[in-house]
Amino acid sequence: MKINNKTLFDVLDFKIGKAVKLKSLKEGDTEILKSGKKTYKKDIKTNLEEKEYIVINNMSCDLTFISKDNYKNYYIGNGCFMMSLKKEYEGIILLKYLYYIINLQLIDVIKNLRHGSLQQFINIGDLKKLFSQVKLN
Repeated sequence: MKINNKTLFDVLDFKIGKAVKLKSLKEGDTEILKSGKKTYKKDIKTNLEEKEYIVINNMSCDLTFISKDNYKNYYIGNGCFMMSLKKEYEGIILLKYLYYIINLQLIDVIKNLRHGSLQQFINIGDLKKLFSQVKLN
């Protein structure tokens, strides 16, 4: 399958993290990524499948790359978007490559997508719209 004239939006699958009640969890080894800068280590089972992910925090715009080898060490909470390759592009595109494109070339544009008066955040629709304009060649 060729990737000519495909965009980031065409090749990535987007999901939103799930809410978690931190107070009800004991300390543990799973890192919970959620909105804001702070991460938590709690005793919770991962909500990820065995594959690679790019995670973006919708407030701080911090990016995290999660490999197949360590996906069990993470839980993606509310306030984060998970992106993985669509099945038909696995083995054709390296997700790590797309991570570097986003981190090095698009991160300032992504930060400018934030809106809100007190706590600025990114809307997933705005992120998808941006990614639909970025061609892969």
